[in-house]
Amino acid sequence: MKAVFITPRSNDIASVISAWESLGHTSTRISFSHDAEKEDPSLLASVSRYSYADLAFYVGAVGCPGIPSIETLKEINSILPTVHLCFDGGDLLWRPMLRTYTQARCFRFQVSIDGHPDAPADLITLAPVDPRPFHGDVHRTIHCGFSGNFNRRDPRGKILVPLIERGFVELRERMCEGETLAGYDEHVFFTRRCELLINTSFAGSGFVNHVKQRVVECGFAGCALLEDSLSPIHLWFPPESYFSYTTWEDAREKIRVLGKREIKAKAEELSKHVRADHTPEKVYGKILAKL
Repeated sequence: MKAVFITPRSNDIASVISAWESLGHTSTRISFSHDAEKEDPSLLASVSRYSYADLAFYVGAVGCPGIPSIETLKEINSILPTVHLCFDGGDLLWRPMLRTYTQARCFRFQVSIDGHPDAPADLITLAPVDPRPFHGDVHRTIHCGFSGNFNRRDPRGKILVPLIERGFVELRERMCEGETLAGYDEHVFFTRRCELLINTSFAGSGFVNHVKQRVVECGFAGCALLEDSLSPIHLWFPPESYFSYTTWEDAREKIRVLGKREIKAKAEELSKHVRADHTPEKVYGKILAKL
């Protein structure tokens, strides 16, 4: 199948497109600047050039001046059957926008890929992750790591900074500019070198907790997961497949005392469930079944 991905110019979307292509499908990406002026006429013209495709996936933003108008999104949906893929559907900032899109009939349907049960979407699932970069042997030389970006003053920083400064967590900061997978292989390699990976489950607003793409990546990487106790991960994975923590001090203690046998058992359980239930084939299969 041929899909057109209509997205902001952000690199975190490239992995979702790669997951689609891992199934043997093809894609074209049409991007717009969500933080600048609207590009609706050129966006429509670009989509029209690919009217022969099977469907379109729209990935948007909220509260930004450059997001396409309701009328433009409806026009795109008339050119190609369009599915809205929302990375943060459970976030409080997104919920009014999702309801507006539903009322205006902008899309065939909306999919939240953050695993939050209260997202006002037609389908709730986890992010599709391409398993191909996670193949091959690697030595696990990092006891506990974190690969990502955060603000030192936001809720994520309040968990991670004390652990990083005290040497309990090794940090790898991810690039967040551009539209390609540049740097993703390094992110994967770092994750696969970890015995244990700590995650923070806060959505963008900091007021809601959801299931990050990092959780699925952790399963493909074969490392154990130390997850925020406020995460809705329990709706998707059994408790024997992850560790949880309540505060940074609790996380520090878990990192300090967990043994290799416990860590290995959790890692194997998480990997088993990710590879059985949360592959791109399963995620995109559920989406295509609704078309």
